[in-house]
Amino acid sequence: MVSSGRSSSPPAHWMSLPISSVVGAATRLLEWIRQAEQDAPKPMRGFAGSLRQDHGAVPE
Repeated sequence: MVSSGRSSSPPAHWMSLPISSVVGAATRLLEWIRQAEQDAPKPMRGFAGSLRQDHGAVPE
């Protein structure tokens, strides 16, 4: 595998964000996923479903 020179850790600016900003972004993402699973065209529903499954695999 060829290294891209990028680190796998998140950018440092994420560490300086207030927790309320991070929680708010996660909440909005989950709302978008739920809405997309109900109302979006079929390809987007599948994408939203995979995001929901990935999110469910991440411990809180």
